[in-house]
Amino acid sequence: MTKRAINLRGLQTRVAFIVLAISLLFAIGTTLTQMYINYQRALTTTTQLVETRSQNSARIISHALWIVDLKLVRRSVKGLAMTPTVCRVDVTGFDGTTVTEVNHTSRHCDANHQALLSVQGNNIGTLNIVLDHSEVKREALSSTVPIAAVPFTETLMISLLILWVLNRLCSRPLKQLVTTLDYYQADRISQSSVPIQLIQRNDEIGKVSRSINSLQSRIKDDLLQKRIIERELRQHQTLLEEQVE
Repeated sequence: MTKRAINLRGLQTRVAFIVLAISLLFAIGTTLTQMYINYQRALTTTTQLVETRSQNSARIISHALWIVDLKLVRRSVKGLAMTPTVCRVDVTGFDGTTVTEVNHTSRHCDANHQALLSVQGNNIGTLNIVLDHSEVKREALSSTVPIAAVPFTETLMISLLILWVLNRLCSRPLKQLVTTLDYYQADRISQSSVPIQLIQRNDEIGKVSRSINSLQSRIKDDLLQKRIIERELRQHQTLLEEQVE
């Protein structure tokens, strides 16, 4: 009897690919969401930090401009510029004084934070702090990488568990059923049919197994009936031959 080639491994591969693809998409979506949340938190924290430091420095710089202490102004501006997320600090006095400090480690200056310098109710200049959002993104990304490893690990473990359950519930019984059908021969009346453990299942595989078992029983009954008819015909032929002789 020719053995039928049913590619169960191909089915498992497709199911595994679908499960892994969906799981990875879910993990990527979760990671991107977490990255966005971390970025917003980092941006808010950085902005608050810059606002706090600018308010503290603004009082010192305002007093230094008021007493024309440019050395103190430059030292305060330099201290602000040493913040990693600060790209540049500009102090502009209304008397024409200008002090600028650039953070050479920053490259993308894309956000301004401006504060007014005043002493005793008199506006004497402005403090402009330019933030580097790329540094904020880098910090958010570096803090997200360890967190992203958790959902990816969970996704991998869940996918392997699903594939193991799928193999136990579907692939293994299907392989057993296919093996039974491959070696089934209808002319052997005493041959065992579908395994009883498959027939007793209450799922779709059990329904298919019961249907196959019923089909095999009908085939056996038809074959047995055919043999009985052939035996009767041979007996009748023998009687006719005897009568002719």
